[in-house]
Amino acid sequence: MLGNILGLAGVLQGKFVSALPSIGPEPRGGISSSDVIMSNEPIDFPKIDRADMLIAFSSSSYERHAPILTDDGLVFYDTLFLRPAHRPEGRGLASNGQSHSQSHRPRYYGIPAALSIQKETKGLMGSNIALLAFAVRLARIVSLDVLTKAVRALSPADALTANLKAIEVGIRLSRKVKYP
Repeated sequence: MLGNILGLAGVLQGKFVSALPSIGPEPRGGISSSDVIMSNEPIDFPKIDRADMLIAFSSSSYERHAPILTDDGLVFYDTLFLRPAHRPEGRGLASNGQSHSQSHRPRYYGIPAALSIQKETKGLMGSNIALLAFAVRLARIVSLDVLTKAVRALSPADALTANLKAIEVGIRLSRKVKYP
């Protein structure tokens, strides 16, 4: 769902977008993923071979997709599900989200998305949207207004209120992070 939301937000922002969700056993409990490419130019090939950004919800998802990160890529993750011990060798993670290795290494930004959502809503619905809003605000890939429009357009009716609240939580958490 996040790939679809991000893809629609890119289209609403006026970008060229390609979004390819994973197909197979992933939607039934395994690792799911979605390749989303956004560009100001037409996209030649819809598959990602090098990623500028990774939003990871589990160590297995991170380990599967981290190898294609660019040297200056961004990693956004939920601190409940991904811990520094899960990073591949040579990629440092400081508690403030700043890489503490060479300047050309992926930068890591973790938030307690699930715990924050659980505190505010007494459930976990929307923690993925909170992490997406966090990433969008910091990386500035689309505006928060178009992200909200995309969430409104693609959220099931019974999840819309929780997802809009999750955007607020992600934005609030992003204000606590030092980002270049």
